[in-house]
Amino acid sequence: MSPEDFISKNRSPDQVGFRRLDFNTKQEFLENRDYVGLVAFYSEVLALAHPEKYLSKVTSISCSGYLEELRLDLEKAAALADRNRAKAIYYEWERSSGSSNFFICQSYSSTNSDWACRDVGTVDGPSIEFSMTPEFEETLLSPEQAIREGIWGVESILSAAGSETDDIDPSCDFEFSAFDEQIIALYFDAQFLSGLGQQQATLGQPSLIFGAAEHDHDIHIFR
Repeated sequence: MSPEDFISKNRSPDQVGFRRLDFNTKQEFLENRDYVGLVAFYSEVLALAHPEKYLSKVTSISCSGYLEELRLDLEKAAALADRNRAKAIYYEWERSSGSSNFFICQSYSSTNSDWACRDVGTVDGPSIEFSMTPEFEETLLSPEQAIREGIWGVESILSAAGSETDDIDPSCDFEFSAFDEQIIALYFDAQFLSGLGQQQATLGQPSLIFGAAEHDHDIHIFR
């Protein structure tokens, strides 16, 4: 699957099929432990979907602070799992609230995702917040301009802009695209999963199963 084919399938009306394609694409990278390749693939998807003018604004958002906090919190979760002789850790993030959590699970099933709901302890994960360049922050001072320039799509960006859809003047000259929103979200999800995979690989606990997902989405498994 090339990034070009991925983009073309995203424009099809079969969004259920596309979500499954996105899940399988990410899972293939994770199973091969190709975490750098995962980010590179979705970076190319983002580049194909967005003109350079918009791309630079999205890629100016740094996940470095999030990833460092993720490493520290994952170490806490692994220690708690070890004390409880747990079989798995499930990491879940919720973009709308900006929160994330590690759930320590004493059971695991490869066929039933309900294992992730039966936890014996939790560890707070990092907030889904990003640092931005001064130029990007300046853009956020004008929600209408942010929408017009196609950077609407990550809810933390919307919160920083201090605006909701209903607050926007309907006469404002912009085109809101669900396609734009989805592609940007997929790009950041790939960064989250890649960071988690790289950190999980350094823990030295090969028998511990890791799962991760955005809230109410299918679970990706790391082995």
